[in-house]
Amino acid sequence: MVDRSYIAVTSVRNEEDFIEDCLRAVLHQSIPPDVYVVVDDGSTDGTPLIVKRFKVEYLRIDVPRHPTRGVNLAYALNKGVERATELCPGWRFLLKVDGDTVIPPRYAEYLIERMEEMPQLGICGGQPQGWSIRPKRVTDGARLYRRECWEGIGGLDLINAFDLHAVLKARKLGWET
Repeated sequence: MVDRSYIAVTSVRNEEDFIEDCLRAVLHQSIPPDVYVVVDDGSTDGTPLIVKRFKVEYLRIDVPRHPTRGVNLAYALNKGVERATELCPGWRFLLKVDGDTVIPPRYAEYLIERMEEMPQLGICGGQPQGWSIRPKRVTDGARLYRRECWEGIGGLDLINAFDLHAVLKARKLGWET
């Protein structure tokens, strides 16, 4: 049997209008994640109460807001992957889903199948309906990382546009995206 183990991580901050749909979508995947960690980066709205109603690992971090956009989000996602790895050390894939993103029921399964077909595929994502995306451009809202690629790029750098930077680092290391 093929090992399709994966962890899922979502970072949230004041996502009360969207997080419930996001959580339901991730938890109801045709292949559910082995572990789902939701990292709350200082929400001041009802987000924590909503998240705590679901069977997910909830991790709250309280770090000062960094002035550079994206730094706190990248930090929170990295912390989420660290926690998920503690809970599921043998994961093969990482599904990173933004707190305002809803994925279809076979999203993870479909992306894992693509990775199984293409051993050099390190990062992939779907194309949102109605969007036109340049070839080899990986969407930001929900991405799947192969573990070897994730570890090779060293996780997410604490910079603006960390998602794009991760893709560029992966390509530099020879991964397809």
